[in-house]
Amino acid sequence: MTNLTGIKSIDDTLTEEQLQLLDKLFGITPEKVEATNKAMEERRKNQVVMEIKTKYVITETKALVSAMGYSPELPVYEQTQVAIQIDDLSKFKVPSGTTLYAHNVEKIIADYKAENPYNV
Repeated sequence: MTNLTGIKSIDDTLTEEQLQLLDKLFGITPEKVEATNKAMEERRKNQVVMEIKTKYVITETKALVSAMGYSPELPVYEQTQVAIQIDDLSKFKVPSGTTLYAHNVEKIIADYKAENPYNV
C-alpha cells in the first residue's frame, strides 16, 4: 500500500470568465468550485493506493478504481481490502464461501488506450 504524498496535481485553475459561465449556466458559484477543489484535494491526500506489478489482481470488488492524480494508463488503483497480485490464475484457489474477482490489469490498460487514443 502506498499513501499518496508529493504527487503533481492536475492544474484545475479556472479563469474568471470560465467561473462566471459555470455560475450563469449551471448555478455553480466560484465558492462551490473552491469547496469541490478542497474536497478533492483532501481525498487525494488521504487516499491509499496500490500499484499492480502483475498481470492480474484479485480483489473483493467488481471493478478497480483509478487513483486520483494518476493516469488510467498506469496500474495504480485505490486500495481494496483484498488485493492479491498474481501472474498465473491457475495457481490461485478461491477459498470456499468467498466471492473474489480477477482483474486483468494488462487488458484494462490496453482497453483504456484503445478507447482514448488521444489521452495517452
